[in-house]
Amino acid sequence: MLLKELLEQRNMKELFLMLEKRKFPVPGIESKSDVQKVRNAYFQRNELGEEYFLRHLDDFEAGNTILNEDLSKYSKKDQKVIREYEEDLLNTGRLLREARRRKGEWAGLIAASLLDPDAFRLFYLSLSSEPAAFLNQVCSGQIQPDVDGKWPLSVRREEKNIFLRCEETGYFTLIKIPPEKTEDEREKITSVIIADDLLPLIRECITPDLEQEQVLRSLLRKIVDFSVSYYEIVPFSLLHKLYAQYQEQYPLQYPEMSLSAFEERIGPKIERMSYDTFIYKGISYVANNVDPQVTDDATPEDNYCVDMIQYAKRLPYDYYIPDTAEIDEYDKWYYWPSREPFRKLRAFFEGFYLDEKSIEDMTSGMWNVLTADEVSRKSRYPMDLVDENVSERLNEAVMMLMSGQETEDILHENQQIVLSIRESAKQEFICLLAQCGDLANQPRLLGHTPRHLREMGYDTGADE
Repeated sequence: MLLKELLEQRNMKELFLMLEKRKFPVPGIESKSDVQKVRNAYFQRNELGEEYFLRHLDDFEAGNTILNEDLSKYSKKDQKVIREYEEDLLNTGRLLREARRRKGEWAGLIAASLLDPDAFRLFYLSLSSEPAAFLNQVCSGQIQPDVDGKWPLSVRREEKNIFLRCEETGYFTLIKIPPEKTEDEREKITSVIIADDLLPLIRECITPDLEQEQVLRSLLRKIVDFSVSYYEIVPFSLLHKLYAQYQEQYPLQYPEMSLSAFEERIGPKIERMSYDTFIYKGISYVANNVDPQVTDDATPEDNYCVDMIQYAKRLPYDYYIPDTAEIDEYDKWYYWPSREPFRKLRAFFEGFYLDEKSIEDMTSGMWNVLTADEVSRKSRYPMDLVDENVSERLNEAVMMLMSGQETEDILHENQQIVLSIRESAKQEFICLLAQCGDLANQPRLLGHTPRHLREMGYDTGADE
């Protein structure tokens, strides 16, 4: 099957995202406002989604909407409101219908861009180690497709999201077993469909030199991504220390690099990553996507980056440097699920008999809350992807955490959650959050956990 044909099997939202990420014009939709209307319809999580607008258009054409009625019984003002509202719904429906009509055109445009050799090389260089290893095996003939043309793929639970992100690019089509058909009730990825016109491109583009560059870039991405997520703002010298750990452990894979050579590799932005680099008083730093515009005369009062740098200098301890195993785990999950309290927290959520994605979203969402500073807690809601039935049970608890309320006060006088979680479970949840908070790193503590600092003899309260 050709790549265009595989893409035509995707839903419209997936194809729209692929066009959007490539900054392609959307065939059949000309104005920016119309593109936004279509985008809103695809991304609506309530009843006002794509199907709603299409049904409404069908109903209008069948004579079954309010616009098909006599509006004279309404005031002129109400008639105007009704017409404007209904016309907006119908216009969106027409745009979505036209988009569906042009689905093949969308798929063809995306397929042509994916099959460009330079585009594939950039995609390959942007991969993490697991999907890159799979493509290397395909290229070398170490694995072969089955009689149906599907390439076998064994994916561990912690690798699943990595491959799902690859599928979003359009290059991978994953074959999955739904949760209700697996023994552990977790969705499983079993194989990959590779388009007939993509396979020769893979074999042509993946050379030994490209493999070696991919391995290095994958590690550099991992280190930068970890650092800006874990510390927020760090000097290049710390990233270099993290790299040196890997180089010492895997000398055949990673070349030795001086600090200056390392800075030259990180300085230009690595593909598909969001971070900023800047120099402050002769020292190079990496920051978490803040476009800091830092100058030597900037002050802590008017520049967040300078405030964090000066704050770090006042602390009596150095940055916490995790080992390679910790970094690898964080790279897969964006938190440390192997730490005992988080394993217990996940088991607690499993007791609600929820789907795997909701359980994982809730566990990692709590990590996001516990590691966020006060401003972030008030400005974002890290559990907004959790299924509605889950968030209804815990949203108030999360909002209390985000506002800086003490863990012991969570759920207090919260009738909604009290009604849905028995008292013993409520107390267990509070206790688990306290334990997790003690083992969650704090960017303002230079990546240390409160427990770790106490073990070293520091008073974390004094540093806050």
